[in-house]
Amino acid sequence: MPRKRSALAEHCAAIGRNVNDITTSIVVRTASGYSNDRIDLAQVVEQIHAYHEAGCQIAFVEALAPDAREGALEIERLTEACLPLAGQTPQVLP
Repeated sequence: MPRKRSALAEHCAAIGRNVNDITTSIVVRTASGYSNDRIDLAQVVEQIHAYHEAGCQIAFVEALAPDAREGALEIERLTEACLPLAGQTPQVLP
């Protein structure tokens, strides 16, 4: 991401556009590759933070779950894991 953001900034400078006027986004997954091996949510949060530090403004998270109920639980767990990124204190999930 830093290399791509740098290239974008160079192209913007060449045409007189402010690179900060462009919103950048990334997709982060809770499973790796085609094997669907789950990634620890702490690692997902680290990825989101690293992309933010590199200048990315929006992170879309693709959560893996076998059914809707597990999907809802995964979203809850992910939300709790991401709270420190928003400067909030995580709460213990039941």
